[in-house]
Amino acid sequence: MKDSTQEISSNNQKNLKSPPYSKFLSSRFEYIKTLGKGAAAHVYLVKDTERMGEKVALKVLTNKKAFDEHTVERFRREFNVSKTISHPNIVKAYDFIPFDDTIAYTMEWVDGESLAALFKKITFSIEEVEVIALQILEGLSALHKRGITHRDIKLENILLNKDGQVKISDLGLVKSLDAKKLTKTGIMLGTAHYFPPEYIKKSIYDERGDLYATGIVLYELLTGKRRLEGKAGPQALEHLIKHGFDLPKISLSGLPRKYIKVILKATEPNLKARYQSAEEFIADIKEEKKEKRENPTLTAKAIPQVKGKVSLKARLKYWLLTKKSFFSFLWIGCAVLFSLCYLILSN
Repeated sequence: MKDSTQEISSNNQKNLKSPPYSKFLSSRFEYIKTLGKGAAAHVYLVKDTERMGEKVALKVLTNKKAFDEHTVERFRREFNVSKTISHPNIVKAYDFIPFDDTIAYTMEWVDGESLAALFKKITFSIEEVEVIALQILEGLSALHKRGITHRDIKLENILLNKDGQVKISDLGLVKSLDAKKLTKTGIMLGTAHYFPPEYIKKSIYDERGDLYATGIVLYELLTGKRRLEGKAGPQALEHLIKHGFDLPKISLSGLPRKYIKVILKATEPNLKARYQSAEEFIADIKEEKKEKRENPTLTAKAIPQVKGKVSLKARLKYWLLTKKSFFSFLWIGCAVLFSLCYLILSN
């Protein structure tokens, strides 16, 4: 899907009683608002009478008849994966609902926003990015241990609730590593900006492709820059083929060396030199964290409400916070020096 399956939209306030939604849907669910609209499905926030009025997200295949068997199968597979894998960092599915004109399913509603939406409004600190990255990787680890790849990790598909918990969403492209093809020959699914080189060149995609995409997410959050911003899918793909896959050095130059190392390893074009597992990626991030003070808990209040990119004031604030010990000693030293001067002058 082009946008996050649960990204809030102010448009399309259609009631569920309207076509193509059946009386069954409108009798079971109380419509609240539209959460997202994609090419294949719409997502609504509703109250589910069969779950005692709990707020859930209802994902409806826009028109089952308008898509081939691959689209329907991917929709069913998304539900099955979300239903069977129970993990705090993966959106949980509840009920599959087949009916005459289309199919739908309910899933947990994430009361928050996508990283793509937050990216436009705030600047994340290094500590916050670490916490987010670790949660993404924990969720991917759960998928990979089941032999499943996500295939569309990007800012739009990573949700952050108001408690700071990451939820991986939009599992429509998930694929078992040994599964038969559910795509047409020559069709590339996913988001070109996050494609690993081997997928573009040889149509190879395994768990390391998800780690590559996570590396791009890490790059975007830390630098405050979207990769190939302003380029649509075909243009982004053409750019990567013509100019290669290296990330802009000028963007990386402003980051601490240790994070540059992590990003470059995650996005290494050579498959064998890249992180081989989510666990290896996690271990490297945790190793870097040992050199810094204890991480703050990521909460909605902890997220700095800074519009645009990192300002001089924000950088100064972060520098001051990370140099607390130095300034404590400096303050004590100044106090002692002042006391000595006072004693000398008073005598």
